[in-house]
Amino acid sequence: LSTPEEAIEIYKENQNNNINESILLLGCGNSKVGEQLMINSFVGPVIQLDVSSKMIQLMTQRYQKYLDEASFIRMEFIVDDAQGLSSLIPDSIGGGILDKGLIDTLHCSTGMINDSDTTNPVRQVVDSAHKVLQSSRPFIFFSRSGKSAFVLFYHVYP
Repeated sequence: LSTPEEAIEIYKENQNNNINESILLLGCGNSKVGEQLMINSFVGPVIQLDVSSKMIQLMTQRYQKYLDEASFIRMEFIVDDAQGLSSLIPDSIGGGILDKGLIDTLHCSTGMINDSDTTNPVRQVVDSAHKVLQSSRPFIFFSRSGKSAFVLFYHVYP
């Protein structure tokens, strides 16, 4: 795709074919990742999720003009906790899930993950992502593992 207009046409075609290419951004905060996806012709929709209702309110205000002028939904904002994702139904995300800092933050505050500890926040985020993500779709998260090293983790659920 080379233009947002081409993305819109493909989105309309996908809607008619019931193709779900939604991407969920976990812990979106005030990030412009969703906007960048739209600018770079991602078909969508982009679902931005944060536990802070104030942050979602600010993000909605930031993009209100864009949302009002859209002929169909290409961006949504949801207040929810990524550790449960209770506002989303199972298998509802068909494009993928992206995290660019939430798991790092939780890991730094809780430490190592014990596979048998289902109360670990990182484990809860991963389990919740698996629940709402359609099979064979990617869960991508970025991790800053050192002063200058960035690591991209990519996992496709079977």
